[in-house]
Amino acid sequence: MRNRRRLWIALLSCTWLLSGCSGGDDGGYGKLMAEADQAMESLDVDTAIAQYRKIAEMDPNQLQYGEGRIAIVNELLEDAEDLKGKLDELKSRSETVKQNVGSLDMEKAEAEEIAQVNGELNDILSSLEEFSSTGLYGELEKLRSQLAEDVKTRKIDPLLKEIEADIGKLEFDKAESNAAVLYALGNGFSELVGSAADEYSAKIETEKAKYIELPATYNQRNIVLLQNAAGKITFLGEGIKDDELALFYKYEGDLRFAAKELPPKIQAVFNDGNAETSDEITLRHLPDHAIGYQVISDDPNKALIRLDYRFGLQQDEAYKKVDIGPAGETQTLKEITALPDKELQTSLKITSGKMNVEISGVSVQQNIVAIQGKLTASEDMNLETDASLYVPANDLSKQDYMDEDLFAGVAKEFKAVFDLGGRRISNDTTYLKFGIAGIQVNIDLASGEEHKPGKELLIHQLILPSEDAVVFERFNPWDKQFLADASGQVFADGISFEGQNSWAEAPSFTVSLNQRYKRLTAKVGVDKTTVGSDFGSSAVKIMGDGQVLKTFAFGSSAPAAVDLDVSIEGIHTLQFIMTQTPGPSHDVQRIIIGDGTLTQ
Repeated sequence: MRNRRRLWIALLSCTWLLSGCSGGDDGGYGKLMAEADQAMESLDVDTAIAQYRKIAEMDPNQLQYGEGRIAIVNELLEDAEDLKGKLDELKSRSETVKQNVGSLDMEKAEAEEIAQVNGELNDILSSLEEFSSTGLYGELEKLRSQLAEDVKTRKIDPLLKEIEADIGKLEFDKAESNAAVLYALGNGFSELVGSAADEYSAKIETEKAKYIELPATYNQRNIVLLQNAAGKITFLGEGIKDDELALFYKYEGDLRFAAKELPPKIQAVFNDGNAETSDEITLRHLPDHAIGYQVISDDPNKALIRLDYRFGLQQDEAYKKVDIGPAGETQTLKEITALPDKELQTSLKITSGKMNVEISGVSVQQNIVAIQGKLTASEDMNLETDASLYVPANDLSKQDYMDEDLFAGVAKEFKAVFDLGGRRISNDTTYLKFGIAGIQVNIDLASGEEHKPGKELLIHQLILPSEDAVVFERFNPWDKQFLADASGQVFADGISFEGQNSWAEAPSFTVSLNQRYKRLTAKVGVDKTTVGSDFGSSAVKIMGDGQVLKTFAFGSSAPAAVDLDVSIEGIHTLQFIMTQTPGPSHDVQRIIIGDGTLTQ
């Protein structure tokens, strides 16, 4: 509107000016008007206003069309004064913005503060677009370019590197926070941020989905609390887990398999003189160790100075104390990645005596494992048993009860579904152990075919106890001890069994081999807690597919464990059977099969 009005005035002015010129001297009107017009074109508004005022003070009677010319000048003067007010406001705002840009500490400034300053700068430049030839516009354009360069090199680029590092350290909460900052910067610098914020948000979600559990940060302590032949328990330090203060422990060696039976009973003493107690622990089994964390306070800022602890191995075990020294570098406790969802089509066939098992499909979906196929029995039967799943890498066992009527020679479809209870299988798991109807098979998670390890612990094989047998693996939960023989030798990879009662005829347990192995070596002995005349005597018979492979007899004294070394080539099923002779109080011996190893 102003430009159209200015054009009209200029044309009118020129017409009158020409008329005046034709009548003689205009008293300097023409010269002043030309100077004012030139000043307006260069936005030297103060000069233009001064010239317009000189013209407005002329005697209209000395000018041809004098009144008309003075009216024109007054309107031009009004326009110039309006423009001066607008430019003065823009100059004032420009100075403020220049100061705000200059005072930005790019490393410390919040994204919202940077966006606000950038928005103010863009607003001023937008208002100055009709004066784009002016020095002020050029100065602000240069300032905007410099601000964009600073934001890129000192804010966005470091932020991208930090997000990448956060993801690498599994610090997803920090990565998400930094991605939010990136989004905020993208509102004002979309050409610099581009699609990076969206891409990193997607990457964070993808990486988070791989992990069994979000990691935790902790102050590094590495204090060994317990160490023996079975392994070691280390206090890693105290840290933050789900916005709560927790203590973190590492179980190494065979101790990790009994970690759930060995929760630390602690009293955590803080620097304010208060203390918290706990005997609960949450465990995460990894391939070669277990991590346990124990929440002790909903206040993550408490400072720990002492730890009183015991592991409950004995009822009368005394508490030990450890002073907590200065914390080391804060660490991120990384959890193992989870196995991606997968569907495997396979054609595994396993035969053992009265049953044929065909596996056609394996599904792993988050924390659910489903295995389906067909069962074919050699005779009519009602199959009432647990199908079992064992994950060696995570020491994770689950069952699914089966109740099927089977008819001789007729294949029947089955589907066993195992809910892992919120847990996920780790990504380094190479195979699963699946057992059904007395048959076990190792399913390779890469190919879907049978996995055949060259060496395997007997304890990792499927153990099917008879109804009148009590079987313990590695750890005796009644006595809170690892299995040990009469001489005190500990078998962290041991299996113990006994009858449910003194009159049990032949307590036993069965191991499925599927003709996979050639030799079994182990130690066979009497549990140290059942040594003496009060527990009588016993005999142990090892049988392969119904044939006796080896027998042992143990008296009521404290017999040493004996070596078992037997060929099992071509054997489907291995069975350990005990014959019990109770003592005078009807107590019976408990037999240990220790450090059993199967080799091909």
